[in-house]
Amino acid sequence: MPARCIGVFHAVVWMALLGCGMAAAEPPLARVGALPEHGPYQQFIVKYRAGSAPANDPAAVPARVDATVAATGLDGADAAGDAQQPGVKVIWQRRLAVEADVIRTTHPLDREQAGCLMRQFAADPEVDYIEVDRMMTIQSSRRL
Repeated sequence: MPARCIGVFHAVVWMALLGCGMAAAEPPLARVGALPEHGPYQQFIVKYRAGSAPANDPAAVPARVDATVAATGLDGADAAGDAQQPGVKVIWQRRLAVEADVIRTTHPLDREQAGCLMRQFAADPEVDYIEVDRMMTIQSSRRL
């Protein structure tokens, strides 16, 4: 292998190693579950990253949920926080055995609103994942 190729190879390896080190400093993005084709969407599962305040203390979750919903604008408040119209309220329901939290909206959301809410949760660096809480079923691939 010519000396020039070896030099380029070493430069590429060093850039890759440095890039990996920089990427490790930033928290990974939260996973967002796919929205089922058919709504309405009213209940979600949110898991906060280990070591975060909401993960350590379920009592911290409702305040975090309220702040996240306020950032979406779905709560019906204007920029000053004054209620302009009836909006969505999200209520913390319970902590699951997998240390994720179930949240429920006061009324069903359409696909666009649910997507907006899920993206806002995903933007929080302390959120590990968010998904729609729905019934999972097994479908047979055989036709009778």
